[in-house]
Amino acid sequence: MYTDYIKVSGLQRPTRVYLGAPYSNPNPLWMKLRFELINIAAMQLILDGFVVFSPISHSHPIASTSSDKQAVQNYDLWLGQDNHFMEWADVLVVLELPGWRDSKGLKYEMEWFYKHNKPVAYLHLNDVYYSELDRREFNDSRRA
Repeated sequence: MYTDYIKVSGLQRPTRVYLGAPYSNPNPLWMKLRFELINIAAMQLILDGFVVFSPISHSHPIASTSSDKQAVQNYDLWLGQDNHFMEWADVLVVLELPGWRDSKGLKYEMEWFYKHNKPVAYLHLNDVYYSELDRREFNDSRRA
């Protein structure tokens, strides 16, 4: 089903991006790490000229303020929020973090985008890392 491999570098700007990535994990440290990596990727996409909605970046801090942990872990609660942003987005960018192929939420998002004839592009963490390094080196060379 997911045969078209589109790299983010091939997308036009400005493009409205919905940034999908795995998040849930029994180990809260993995969730925290994923949250931080997703935020780094979202920032790089913004710096690269995209308009980005990152559901994890948006929802994680909101969920952390709730004392109702059962409600916060309700998958359908977040789907109801995210579906509106998927409608808004031009493309789903999948951040290929460990576990991305097994993520229930990410599978749903990918299927939704394919069903609605919207493209799905892929972003590897190495690309985020080297994009940041390239930008830093470019800015350092301009200061010299």
